[in-house]
Amino acid sequence: MPRKPAKPKNPNWGGARKGAGRKKIGEGVQRIVLFLAPSRIEKLKALGGRDWLNGAIDAAPLPDASTAPERPAKQD
Repeated sequence: MPRKPAKPKNPNWGGARKGAGRKKIGEGVQRIVLFLAPSRIEKLKALGGRDWLNGAIDAAPLPDASTAPERPAKQD
């Protein structure tokens, strides 16, 4: 079966343009990866997802150095 000839390129299609692409969610925001069991993912979604997590982190006090749990030493 012969190939169809390519359509002529329309100058109004494709390419970089104003307003295109992923929208920014805030200045200085970084992405992290978090591994969760499927049941915890569903619970996080039910609680409100990113907005709930951000609120919970903001509301939590920073641990005092004397009360913070010790982290296990890194093993190579």
